[in-house]
Amino acid sequence: MNKICGIDISGNHAVLLLVEGTKEAFSIVETRPLKIELSDHSSSDHIKEFYKAVHTYFAENKIEHVAFKSGSTGRFKSGPAVFKMEALIQMCDIQVAMVKPQTLTAFWKKNGPSFDHLGLKKYQENAFKVGYYFLGDQ
Repeated sequence: MNKICGIDISGNHAVLLLVEGTKEAFSIVETRPLKIELSDHSSSDHIKEFYKAVHTYFAENKIEHVAFKSGSTGRFKSGPAVFKMEALIQMCDIQVAMVKPQTLTAFWKKNGPSFDHLGLKKYQENAFKVGYYFLGDQ
C-alpha cells in the first residue's frame, strides 16, 4: 500500500499529513504533531530542534516517502525559513518528492477530488493536496 507524508511548508512551520492508499481509494492516517515549527530560522539551536522533531516524526510513524511543494522564487518568493525547512527535511533518510506550486494547482483544478468530507482543518488542505498528488508515484 502506498503511504506518503504530504507537507505544507509556509511561514515558519511545516504542516504534516499522512495519506495512504491509491488515488481511487485513500485514507488519512491520524498522527501527531500536526505542525512542526521553526521558531527562529537564524538560531542554530532552533534549526537543530526542528530537524530533530521532523526526524522523530518520520521515525515514529515509519514514514519513508514525503512530498512538498517547492519554495517559490521570483516575485512571490518564499522566505529563508521555508528553504531551510526544505533542506532539513531532505537531510532525513527518506525519499523526498517535490512539485512546483503551479504544477500542483493545475493538477488539482483538473483531477483533484472533493475533500470536504474528510474533516480536514483549513490549514491541512495543502498538505493533503501534495500527499494525494504523489499517491501511486513512489
